[in-house]
Amino acid sequence: MTETIMACVGSMLAMTLTAAGSSYAVYKIASAQAEEESRIRDSSEEHLLGAGGRKIIMTSAYRQMAPIIIASVLAIYGLIMAVIFASSIGNLSMERASALPFAGAIVGFSGLFAGIGMGRYGAHAAKAVAINPAYFGRSLIVMVYFEALALYGMIIGIIVQSH
Repeated sequence: MTETIMACVGSMLAMTLTAAGSSYAVYKIASAQAEEESRIRDSSEEHLLGAGGRKIIMTSAYRQMAPIIIASVLAIYGLIMAVIFASSIGNLSMERASALPFAGAIVGFSGLFAGIGMGRYGAHAAKAVAINPAYFGRSLIVMVYFEALALYGMIIGIIVQSH
């Protein structure tokens, strides 16, 4: 019974913290993109006027969705760990079960901090890409580095729960 509770605590830590990091990143990036889009739409610069006097939005849908999709993957790492913990509930010893909350905390906090970094960077990157679309590839590379931090946390969590 105690082993099951420890597995549930590890799953809860992994899922909630990675989801919090992912949602923070998505919120910051999406709000910065919406702010830049409204700034471009409201600007009175003549080169933004298209046919019929309509203003052209400078970023494509792909450029707006790619950072949000990358940030959303953080929550999947917590879900993967919860599935791993749930599959090991039947054959847990007390020593192995005591490692599950720590493994969940490792994965959760790495996902949370990666999401915070991704959100803070992504908000500034969204503004830079709206000004100069050539920065899009560079900004995605840095977003992938933040994603790698969460992935390394998941790998360490798998190692901790397996020993």
